[in-house]
Amino acid sequence: MFQILIVNETSEALAQKEKEDFNKKILEEKKNKIELLAKINHEVRTPLSSILMYFEMLEGDYLKSFDEVKKYSKSVKTASQSLLNTINNFIDYAKIETGNLEVENDLFNLSDEVESVVFLLSNLASNKNDKLILEEGEISQNIVFADGTKYRQILINLVANSIKFTQNGTVKICVENISKGGEDYEIVTSVEDNGPGIPDEKLENIFDPFVTLKNGAQANYSSGLGLAICTEFVRMMHGKINVESKVGKGTKFTFTIPYKYDYKSAFNK
Repeated sequence: MFQILIVNETSEALAQKEKEDFNKKILEEKKNKIELLAKINHEVRTPLSSILMYFEMLEGDYLKSFDEVKKYSKSVKTASQSLLNTINNFIDYAKIETGNLEVENDLFNLSDEVESVVFLLSNLASNKNDKLILEEGEISQNIVFADGTKYRQILINLVANSIKFTQNGTVKICVENISKGGEDYEIVTSVEDNGPGIPDEKLENIFDPFVTLKNGAQANYSSGLGLAICTEFVRMMHGKINVESKVGKGTKFTFTIPYKYDYKSAFNK
């Protein structure tokens, strides 16, 4: 009888602990969803409100010169790009979570793709008084056979992230396309800034979803999805991504995308 009582009490204690753990997990998931919705609300509403405000300025009698019109038109473009990038990140993350994202390799011009990203984010950089620099290293072959859409989104996220955390500084993009022999090639891309840097204790989970860093008032409202999406895209393309950072010195992200390219079959497909 004594042994039976002990077993029953132990079973009840385990059941109670499992129930408490389950409830704790549910509450944590609910909290994360609420925080995510708050971040989505802020990241979508902020640029959208700016766009509406700038359009009101353009339509009204506030502007006295062409330079002012040009200035606010530029601001509309910057806010629109910020909004589009946010929406793309949420859509991509949803596809990743549901397993509905695939690698789609095709031919694309590496230099053109990188230059288009620089042009796209130049207004965002100038609004922070940042200098956006593009350096092309060894380009053994400019026509690449890989997933250009994912490569572009990785680069956009990394550059936008560096601009966000850099004020009156420099964001440098360096791209190399290296032949490894035969059909083997490797795209090596780095994005380096001289911003505040990332503390060592934050580097370990910097690529995890919803992880955000402090950056003044906007810190807690970043979705924390950009770097997580970069990591997943790089993984899907069988590449590698890493980060180096020193507080007060800046941060450098580097990602490598390997690919095999049979030019004859690629051009005749």
